[in-house]
Amino acid sequence: MALGPDWVSQSWCFLWMFTLLLSESQTKKTQTYYMHGIDCGNKKYIGGATVYSHREENSEYYMNNNECKITFKADNEGWRIMLRFLELDIPDIDPNNGICNDALYIYDSEDVFTGAMAEAGGNYGLCGIHPPPHILVSTGPFMTIHFRTNKKGDIKRREIGRGFKFIVTAFSEDFQKYNSCGTHFQCANKNCIDDDLRCDTVNHCGDNSDEAMEGFAQCGVKDDGSFLNRFLALGVTASVTITVGSLIVLIVCIVAAVCCCKKIFCKPPPESTTSPPPNTMPNNLAANGAPSYNQTPLPPPVLHTDKLPLGKIHTIQ
Repeated sequence: MALGPDWVSQSWCFLWMFTLLLSESQTKKTQTYYMHGIDCGNKKYIGGATVYSHREENSEYYMNNNECKITFKADNEGWRIMLRFLELDIPDIDPNNGICNDALYIYDSEDVFTGAMAEAGGNYGLCGIHPPPHILVSTGPFMTIHFRTNKKGDIKRREIGRGFKFIVTAFSEDFQKYNSCGTHFQCANKNCIDDDLRCDTVNHCGDNSDEAMEGFAQCGVKDDGSFLNRFLALGVTASVTITVGSLIVLIVCIVAAVCCCKKIFCKPPPESTTSPPPNTMPNNLAANGAPSYNQTPLPPPVLHTDKLPLGKIHTIQ
């Protein structure tokens, strides 16, 4: 099948869409997750994320009969996870023993088989209206969150609250080891986070230095709206991905154009389909009027010897 303009345009569109999707998946801008619905049961590779107990546009309060677990993993090798609460309102506590009926469990691991973090209530879970006073930090690249609520009408249920909101951020302590964060953003507290999280209105550093108008963040610098600034605002990873993808698309288009040109302009000369003129001269005559040498000879005369008188020789005229 020949390569035509339609094939070239379709290939270009497909590769460009793939490049955009890849760049979007690679960027580490702050993600948003909910401890209810389709986000549950999945592992999230993050640079930074904001996590809610539920979608506030659907309900003011968190859901009954909810069972949700999400595991977060630092997207960079050797990094850890830190969690900082912004809001906590899980007031369903048994007044007799102080045990949480609805509870949030936080694990310093990839699963829930180890004990929950003691700073977050341990195996009793975290509830009430007072979040942990300090930032929760994992010892490795994983942190697992488990949110469980009772059924509606459960005799143990006392009241329902507005849920919670917290920020999880992947970070490293490279500055303390190498006195530099390299290509990553250096917080004022010497932690290193992804540069893509800078100036995204979410306090990932914990000291708000990644959202500061001055200092390393420079969030107060006015964007002149130029193409270069908008392109660089996508982040280092996304910018490199789009650039490489665009080069691949350009190379494919050039190769396709060369192939098309070869097929159009470099075709071999067509073979002649004109038949030679028919021979109008009779095949039994030569050019000078004489009989052709290949003319079929006449059959020899037949002699009827039974009708000739004996003793006489007749010459056939």
